[in-house]
Amino acid sequence: MRYLLVILSALSLTGCDKAASQGDASPPPVFNPAPIAPASQSDLDALKQEVQRLKQSVDAMNRPAELKLGSKGFDTVRTEYGAITIEWTASDPAGAGSKLTFKIGNPHAATLSDIEIYGHPVGTDGKDVDSNTLPWKLKADAPGGSWSHLSAIVDDVPPSKIAGLRITGVTVGGISLKTP
Repeated sequence: MRYLLVILSALSLTGCDKAASQGDASPPPVFNPAPIAPASQSDLDALKQEVQRLKQSVDAMNRPAELKLGSKGFDTVRTEYGAITIEWTASDPAGAGSKLTFKIGNPHAATLSDIEIYGHPVGTDGKDVDSNTLPWKLKADAPGGSWSHLSAIVDDVPPSKIAGLRITGVTVGGISLKTP
């Protein structure tokens, strides 16, 4: 029992020594940055203009492609591999609907494979045309440095009701290069 009291006393004294030595340590330094001068109104106006310019640039990159039939029927769209062009070349009757024909221009050296194009026909009022098959999805390959032709059928919408096309998305499944 006497040994137990000696051990407990020694342990309690050891704990006191650690607490006392920690109290002697200096407190950590406080981060106190130099004061920053307030921005002037002209600086704030310049920043607002720059933010607006950047926002317009991002909006322009993400806008849907608007296609019209004929000579003004092509637009550029962005993919994860760069920009490609899409041209709407024909709109023909197909049953109760329309067959839309496109040309995809691939200005890159690589073949873009499994291109998927999402879009909607647009009526004369500028609104998306209702159909049972919308939005449609086209799937094709586009060899590098060339035009590729593809078509899509839009059920329940005759060509006379289609004034334009709105391409809302393009994805590319992969790329391939020719071997020398």
